[in-house]
Amino acid sequence: MEIIIRYLSILIIILLAGCGSSGENSAEGNAPRQPCGLAGTINLCVIEHNGISRSYLIYVPENYSGQEPVPLLFNFHGWGSNATDQHFYANFRNLADGNDQFVLVVPEGTLLDGKTHWAVGSWTIDSTADDIGFVKTLIDVVSSDYLIDATRVYATGMSNGGYMSYHLACNLSHRIAAIASVTGSMSFETIDGCQPAQPTSVLQIHGTADSVVPINGDTWTKPIDDVIDYWVTYNGCDIEPIITAVPDINEDGVISEQLSYNNCIGGTEIHYYRMNDMGHVWPEEYRGDDLRGSLVIWEFLSQYSTQGRIN
Repeated sequence: MEIIIRYLSILIIILLAGCGSSGENSAEGNAPRQPCGLAGTINLCVIEHNGISRSYLIYVPENYSGQEPVPLLFNFHGWGSNATDQHFYANFRNLADGNDQFVLVVPEGTLLDGKTHWAVGSWTIDSTADDIGFVKTLIDVVSSDYLIDATRVYATGMSNGGYMSYHLACNLSHRIAAIASVTGSMSFETIDGCQPAQPTSVLQIHGTADSVVPINGDTWTKPIDDVIDYWVTYNGCDIEPIITAVPDINEDGVISEQLSYNNCIGGTEIHYYRMNDMGHVWPEEYRGDDLRGSLVIWEFLSQYSTQGRIN
């Protein structure tokens, strides 16, 4: 009941704090666009991109001062989901308020056959959405509203949002410092057309029992091992990973593995959490999983910048 009340309370804040933001001045021509997002609240914002209204949620840390640049994290929802559900499901808000503050942006995909999506090829091959351009515009808009560290922009996502994170690593790596995919992969189109501007650190979390995005691939999606091999090769990492057991926090006797590929170009790294018996879910300890997914992701991403490893 406490979780439901908290969800509804924050949803009310989203609705009340929603604001439009076109990136242009008002009709009078002399009123500058106001930043969409009050510190400490979740705000629904809208911008125009390619003649289409595109929405996103933004959370600015409650203690944001505007005196020091902060990182920017994109969190992408899955196929048919939405920004609000992904915000609560992945739950990065408390981390954004932590010692290493960051601005959190949860974009909303456009509709394809009645389903929200990110255009990554494969089952979204008929999409005309310019999602790469949308993210570029979002980076510019948010950076004009808040003091963002341009070298520390990150992307993560669930399922189709994980595919989108890889798509950004291939097509916008000069602006994306590191990415993390949960239950996502790369489409054949993304991997065949991948042209990163520089090595990019990658984190993958995937369950062996995922029946939605099979860990061993299918006719429409690459096997996770192939995805990892691509980035290990591109980043020039050690071919053999260091394998460690994931602590069995839920004490169910199922031991998962973390595969770490080190000594990569520019201090980048590839980490792969192969979660035995886990399905198509975002792992969290309170849900009975062996990982607190969002914490693992932020601890990984926050180590990197487009200029190299920072800690």
